[in-house]
Amino acid sequence: MCGVGPNRRLVHAANSPLAAVLEALPRVSQSRAPVLVTGESGTGKEGIARLVHELAPWSRGPFVPVNCGAIPTTLLESELFGHVRGAFTGADRNRVGRFEAASGGTLFLDEIGETPLELQVKLLRVLQDRVFVPVGGSTPKSADVRIVAATNVDVIDAVKRGRFREDLFFRLDVIRIELPALRDRPMDIPILAQHFIALHAASNLSNVDAISDEAVDELTRHAWPGNVRELENVIQGILVLKESGRIEADDVRAKLGLRSGASLARGVAGSGALSASQAARYGGATSHAARSAPAVNLPAEGLSLKETLDRLERDYIQEALTRANGNRAQAASLLGLNRTTLVEKLRRMSEAAHPPGGLRRRAHDTLGSDGQAELALDLLESLTQ
Repeated sequence: MCGVGPNRRLVHAANSPLAAVLEALPRVSQSRAPVLVTGESGTGKEGIARLVHELAPWSRGPFVPVNCGAIPTTLLESELFGHVRGAFTGADRNRVGRFEAASGGTLFLDEIGETPLELQVKLLRVLQDRVFVPVGGSTPKSADVRIVAATNVDVIDAVKRGRFREDLFFRLDVIRIELPALRDRPMDIPILAQHFIALHAASNLSNVDAISDEAVDELTRHAWPGNVRELENVIQGILVLKESGRIEADDVRAKLGLRSGASLARGVAGSGALSASQAARYGGATSHAARSAPAVNLPAEGLSLKETLDRLERDYIQEALTRANGNRAQAASLLGLNRTTLVEKLRRMSEAAHPPGGLRRRAHDTLGSDGQAELALDLLESLTQ
């Protein structure tokens, strides 16, 4: 399956775990019940939201996306519900919000886990009563929209921590779509790579039209913390520098910052490579990487996969921050993440290492909360993790 725009991240093999997700969309799309799309950053959540809209009977209506994590908290309410003239300083005219703009169609609330608690109350009312009131107004307006929300945050954990309202979660979690990470769909990597070559070669003045098996093996070994978005960025970056021929293993190693034959997936040997048994299960031939790569070192007593992956993610984030000299935007770009996603991951890492009342609170008392203090705290916390 191929797509355009955000749907390009939903290209997949017939035996991909993503296929089962997409098979359910035609039925899901017929209902106006809220949909909650979960998955790591870069897995294609907006693409799923667009497909839900395109397959719906109201697909001729608008599809209105809003990134709740990218809009300042002070502006988010007005952005969603609009405002009337005089509602606040600078409101010199009435403004239509996203709910009204999406009337008769679909409103996509991306990064819903970033919304402040006080705004969650108002979102809950919209879901319950199908009405909203613009900021500064008094007349309710009908919310004739289908809501699709998405998050890369563990919402259940956020509910337990008091950062997300349980009643809002239940209202949104009528239909849940969980998107697999790219590391869980390795059979899609060759197809995605070829797709991104075809998609981006011409715009980058490149005549590259293929990728070697050895280059695919290198891609398959990578852990892809940024998922399909990161893979697309890697392919596009290679095309910018390569005028013709095909993408080779050395091109991939150079882009990923690898030495020849090395893997970035530290601590999980061969974490992305297909074993012979996996290749047989997926219905494909054993790759060169599967034949030559060492077996995964799984201890006899087993291990915690979550802790292992969390440690791997933490290592990547720390390395990216080091390379970017603490610049979060640059570090996010290196990881194929949105800046807001990286900030959220850093916050969760900090809280896990230093619960409330710990290091960060004491440091703020001493250093204050300016940008330099924040950077110092981030670097200090990375050393203590």
